[in-house]
Amino acid sequence: IEKVLKDLGASDKADEMVKKYLDKPDLKMKTDPNKPKRPKSAFLLFCDQERKKLIDKEKKHLKKGDKFNLGVVQKKLGDMWNKLSPDKKKQFEEETEKNKELYYDKMTEYETSLETNA
Repeated sequence: IEKVLKDLGASDKADEMVKKYLDKPDLKMKTDPNKPKRPKSAFLLFCDQERKKLIDKEKKHLKKGDKFNLGVVQKKLGDMWNKLSPDKKKQFEEETEKNKELYYDKMTEYETSLETNA
């Protein structure tokens, strides 16, 4: 509403219009579903690879009646990442760099498509 009123030159009435038509004055703009998603970090790539194995391992060691706790798995993933050798970390970091380059290429394509459509 504020942007529309600003474009129309009536930005002084923005607060009044927001209160009149919207209950929540601090609404966020909807995100564009076509916008490329940011690449995963090296740690998240590592977690994606190791999480399933750890979950299966944790479920096998549960005693009858105990509930599965994903927090334990996440904590172990963090510990494993911290103990991981620099050589193995480098593998995930290189993949992250490749994903970043692809992301930036997609973002430039996305931004140019927005400019041509506007």
